[in-house]
Amino acid sequence: MTAGDLLYLGANGSFTTTAPTAPLHSVRLGQVLRPQLNNGSIYVRIDNGAELGELHNVIDNSTISVSTINCGSKNECDIELIKKDNNGKVLWRCIIGGTSYDKASQVVKTNDGSYLVVGSTSSFGKGNYDVLVVKVSSKGEIKWQKTYGEFLNDYGLRITSVEDNLFQIVATKQICATFNVSNDCYDQEWVFKIDESGLVK
Repeated sequence: MTAGDLLYLGANGSFTTTAPTAPLHSVRLGQVLRPQLNNGSIYVRIDNGAELGELHNVIDNSTISVSTINCGSKNECDIELIKKDNNGKVLWRCIIGGTSYDKASQVVKTNDGSYLVVGSTSSFGKGNYDVLVVKVSSKGEIKWQKTYGEFLNDYGLRITSVEDNLFQIVATKQICATFNVSNDCYDQEWVFKIDESGLVK
């Protein structure tokens, strides 16, 4: 089993990456994000309409999800990372953000059991909006947070584990002819990699 495989739940409660053929059937759970077969955990992106920020451990049925909350206006929001058990009981929650706009996009699990959250912020950084990455421990404690970007609007969209201890971030970078945002500005895709300490590689 490798990252990217589609995972199915069979009739006997077993997990498989083999798609069923008629007349057999099974439930498709989603796409494998990070198999951790040494400790019995398989994290998948589930096919239930949830945002990309949700990770589901199909062994113990715990769920990690990230969302944008506390939006008093379009310029005031926070990021919430929350872990629940298989009964929906909240095990812990972590609130991320400052005095301005902080928006959640996605979360992935790291090799040391922590989580990397990617999003966008105008509370911190160099400019209007910057890419925000926050590392949160397995107990819900913030270990570090870093921003990436320049003066204009840069937004973090997705984060993916691409190899051991390296993560690829897909973002957008605003390009303008001057330092002022105008109708001539446009967004350009921006892809970069970081390690588990947030260092750009």
